[in-house]
Formats: sequence, C-alpha cells, structure tokens
Amino acid sequence: NEWNWNHFYDGKHNPPKDLELLIDAAKHVKEWDSRPVATAYGMVPGTKTLHALEAVIDIWGINNYPILDWGDFFENWAKISEKPMFVAEYGADSFDTSRATVDEDAAAYSVEVLTKLLMGNTSLVEGGVCLGGTIFEFTDELWKDSAGSNDKQENSGINPGYHNPYPDGFFNEEWWGLLEYGGRPRKVFWAYAKSDFPDSVTSRLKEARSLRGDMAYLQSDRFQPEDLRFRACGYHPGCQHELGFCCPAPSGSNKSCCEEPILPLETVTVTTSTASTTERSVTTTTTITTRRSDGQAN
Repeated sequence: NEWNWNHFYDGKHNPPKDLELLIDAAKHVKEWDSRPVATAYGMVPGTKTLHALEAVIDIWGINNYPILDWGDFFENWAKISEKPMFVAEYGADSFDTSRATVDEDAAAYSVEVLTKLLMGNTSLVEGGVCLGGTIFEFTDELWKDSAGSNDKQENSGINPGYHNPYPDGFFNEEWWGLLEYGGRPRKVFWAYAKSDFPDSVTSRLKEARSLRGDMAYLQSDRFQPEDLRFRACGYHPGCQHELGFCCPAPSGSNKSCCEEPILPLETVTVTTSTASTTERSVTTTTTITTRRSDGQAN
C-alpha cells in the first residue's frame, strides 16, 4: 500500500529498489495464483512506473484524498492507462484542525459528495474508468500519532501537501473512522451507508438483474452499452481468462470468446432432516442459486 511513499518501511528513499521489490513480489504471486494482481499507489503513477509494472500489475489502486472534487483525476487515468483502476483510499476525518474541534458534519458532507462523484465515474456509467472505491476507514486507530498515547485520542494533524481532505486540508490521523474507537457510528457512517448507484443507471441495473443470463436481452435493442456488467469479460464463461470488456470490447466488436453462451442460473432447493429430540425432528430448507456447467444443477 502506497509503497511509493513508505518505501516498504525500510527508511530509505530508493525508487528503483522499490520497483524491484514490487516486481519480484508480484511475480511470486503470479507463480502461485492465476487471479489478477493489484497494487495500491499514492496518487497517479507516472508513465515510467506504469511501463515498468505493465507485465506484473493487472489492476491499479490509487490513494487519493481530494477536498470536495476529484478534478481531472479520472480523465488523467484514462489518458495514461487502459488497466482497470479503483480508488484504494478516500474519505475525510472528523476533526477540524483550523477550528480545533470535532466536526462530524463536515466529514459526512465530504464523503457524501466524493462518493456520489466517484460513482458517476465508475464502469457502471458509459465512459467511466473506475471500478469503485474504498472508504478510509472503518474505525479510529488511536496508535496513529507516534508522539501520543495508545489509550488517548490525539488531535494532532499533518498536511503532507499532496492531499487536501475537507475542510481543513489536514490529516488528523486518529479521527478517520466511520465508527468511533468505542464503536458508535459517526454521521459519516450514515452518509456513506446511504450512497447509491447514479440515478442514470439504477433503473437499467434493476432490469438487468431480473434478466441476468438472458442472451436474448443482450442481443436485443433494450440492451444499452451502459450496462457494462454484461460487457465484462468475467461475465462470459469463455472469456473469464481475460480482463476488462469483451462482449463487446472497447473496439466495439465481440471477442471470439463471447461465442460461448451464458449459462442460465439454476435454483436448487435442498431439504435436510436432523433429529433434535426423540419426539420430533427439525427440517431445514436451503435455496441455492448457482450456474449450470453441464446441463445439471450444481
């Protein structure tokens, strides 16, 4: 995570060595696992870094903490890379250093605005280049201020200069939780919880979910290019070894792997009886939805 800033915690600023370590680690992962390999980077990497990692990194995570607007972040990514990208960290802390006070309203507002804008740039929307985002963070970490106590919540903040969290531009390291250290949800928790898909795709997603697995729908006039989940390679059995969009690909044409039909979903009800006492038994019914692989329910 953001190894370009922490340099793998060895205390030395040596970018070539950092790249060497990451490439070696990614190669070892690929030797043991066929799934995509991702890395989280602090801000947008340069073209030199992207080129160096082209063969080993399949998905990029970007840590970014804008104040209330993503600016040209998504456009810049589209210009420099065709690799899948997600926002690995974003959010706002609940302490305002400029006023030396807790400000839950500001954090909630920031996360609400940033999440809505992020969702409007995801692959759910035509032209979107982002897979999604991960909010930072679930609960407070009282150990983050190295000069403080692990038993007390400190208010100290830093301004590294390359991020601007709302409203003060400071990182109050022990105040980032959606939940307080004791477990109480902050206002930012509820702001994040109510986040939803952009209005422009909500209705299409509802229809798409109800027709999932219907190839006739994919071939009909009702299918819109914005329904990107159906275009994803992983949705089509013959293309699951590919990344990105396959059916159709960004070129507008289907890849050859799209010819394998989508297998329908199968609902199976399994009933088991277990004796709980000598007088009666308990019957448990479980409904499982799975995909057929050979004409038989799994």
